[in-house]
Amino acid sequence: MSNSGPSGIHPVLTLINRCDELARNFDSTFEQSCIFLTNLANNAPAPGQPTTMDDTLMSLRKTLEKCEEIVGAMLNCIYEDIPHLLDQLDSGENVGVGNWNPKQALDGISQLFYSYQELLLEKRELLADFTCEEIDAATFVKGWTQIDGNLASQRKQQVDDLADLLAAF
Repeated sequence: MSNSGPSGIHPVLTLINRCDELARNFDSTFEQSCIFLTNLANNAPAPGQPTTMDDTLMSLRKTLEKCEEIVGAMLNCIYEDIPHLLDQLDSGENVGVGNWNPKQALDGISQLFYSYQELLLEKRELLADFTCEEIDAATFVKGWTQIDGNLASQRKQQVDDLADLLAAF
């Protein structure tokens, strides 16, 4: 392979864009569940949102299924795309641009995606605890809508890295 793909774009940049899209997709999918759950907890469900506990639990399960599909795509990037790109980088193909280090970017993506996987597992366990009545509704809503600050900082770092890369071109 050459230093860039057929369109002249560095293959790591192409992967970063795809990974950014996956992360945004996860974020927006999960955020919607937080909004309707918070609205329901405040007795103010929006039109079209679940109003019963059964409907709410069904909707949350569907959210987790969608998020699981997204995390699956993220893991495919980690286990298939990233090793291939690392092999190219190790062979001297697709060197960095400016101060940008593609290996570091790939490592950052892996760490971010593992954090999304961890978040998904955490929310699955939380839903199971609530369904089994091991925690009350208030604890569940707080736990569901609260996201670890580490994930947000990793996400911000990925966006900053992407901006730095685009500036280097």
